[in-house]
Amino acid sequence: MQGASVIILSRDAAFAHSLQRGLEVEGFRVQIFPSLEGLAPSEDAQALVVDLPSLGEEDLAGHWEKVRERGVVLALLLPQQLPFLDSPLPWDDFALRGAGPDEVAARLRLAMKMRGIVTPNLLRRGELVIDLTSYRVYLGGKPVQLTYREFELLRFLASHPGKVFTREELVSKVWGYEFFGGTRTVDVHVRRLRAKLESPQRTFIETVRNVGYRFQA
Repeated sequence: MQGASVIILSRDAAFAHSLQRGLEVEGFRVQIFPSLEGLAPSEDAQALVVDLPSLGEEDLAGHWEKVRERGVVLALLLPQQLPFLDSPLPWDDFALRGAGPDEVAARLRLAMKMRGIVTPNLLRRGELVIDLTSYRVYLGGKPVQLTYREFELLRFLASHPGKVFTREELVSKVWGYEFFGGTRTVDVHVRRLRAKLESPQRTFIETVRNVGYRFQA
């Protein structure tokens, strides 16, 4: 299961690789290039993230027609560079360079939607991929069959890695306040998820004694 393809254009390797890791967690496939000249015509991507603080004018001039053909263009910039957005360049949106990968991912998805580019909305946690659009789950690239409530419980926990939730909180968040089945149903569904997803070498959901459950960060 693969998400939308994104190219990061940046000469700041540390920053680019950090953003790459974050966007991959958000479900994107990401490549890094230091300049537009390095992009081969065959490089397929649906979006380009341009790290303006790391680039010079020579990196941008004369290549925008080629860039526009690649889909969405998102500019990353510093506050003092905001006037640069008024230049006649093909920005679809922008974010400040300090924005986290989740904000960059959200802006990319919105811009793609506005351009009519359909992309899967994926939540990736290691080899576990949750397709939030089609309600499908993949483990190591293979589909895993879950019931609706199993999917919703997994989606909620995986969306908050590292955070502990009590059984009461999970019932209210996943089953709703009108559910009267009791908190034991959480334990039953966690057992089913573990049977379908986990092994002695692979754990996703951790039991926090006398409290509840959390998805391992």
